[in-house]
Amino acid sequence: MENFTKGEWYLKESTECIEIFSRIKKGNKKICSIFSKWYGAENTQLANAKIIAASPDLLEALRDLVWLYENHALDNELKESINLKAKKAIEKAIK
Repeated sequence: MENFTKGEWYLKESTECIEIFSRIKKGNKKICSIFSKWYGAENTQLANAKIIAASPDLLEALRDLVWLYENHALDNELKESINLKAKKAIEKAIK
């Protein structure tokens, strides 16, 4: 069951909170808000927001890696493509 919001997720910071949005065909849809001044250290909240925003990319990369493992894919170009996608998802989550 996949009921999460489709589209590319990204975050937007303000002085009050960090909001995660999804780019969809009809515009942008808010996923959630993290109010850093209420829930703790700003750096921790920003790190959490980045992981949330990267969630769809991380899920897709993990699925691809599982498929690669289960199917023992030998195509080096395919392996490199999946590896690059996984690295980009990780980068989005931690930078």
